[in-house]
Amino acid sequence: MAILLLLLIGFALPAGIVAYIVYIAFIKKRKAFTALEEPDDQAVTLFVHGATIESKHKNRLELENFVDRLQWALGNRGEVRDVNVNAEMATIAIFGESADEIYAHLRKILRHNSFSENASVVLRYGPPGSQERRIHMAN
Repeated sequence: MAILLLLLIGFALPAGIVAYIVYIAFIKKRKAFTALEEPDDQAVTLFVHGATIESKHKNRLELENFVDRLQWALGNRGEVRDVNVNAEMATIAIFGESADEIYAHLRKILRHNSFSENASVVLRYGPPGSQERRIHMAN
C-alpha cells in the first residue's frame, strides 16, 4: 500500500506541477493580456515640410534614425505605425492612448532636432474626424 502511494505521489506530483505551469503560461497569461488592451485611437501626426528625402540618401537615413529615436522615446506609450515620404514632405503617424502624453514625450526630440525644423504636429483626440490640435514647430 505504501509503495502504491509513493508511486502515485511520484507521478501525480510532477504531472500536477507541469499542468499548473502550462495553465499559468498559456491560459492565465492570455487572459491577463487581453484585459490590458486599451484603445489606441488617439494619434500624433508629424508633417516634416520641405524634405526632399527620396532624392538624397543621407536624408533618408536621417529620417530612419529620427523615427527610431521617436519610437525609443515613446517606450510603450505609443507606436510609430506609418511613415510616408514624397518630394515635398515626410509624414509620420504615431498612435497611442493619449495624444497629449505622446506629444509630451516627443517634444524634446522635436525641439532639438534639425530634421523637425518647421514641422507641423497634429494631435488627434480620437478616431479620424475627432477634435484636433495643430502645433507648428519653429526651431
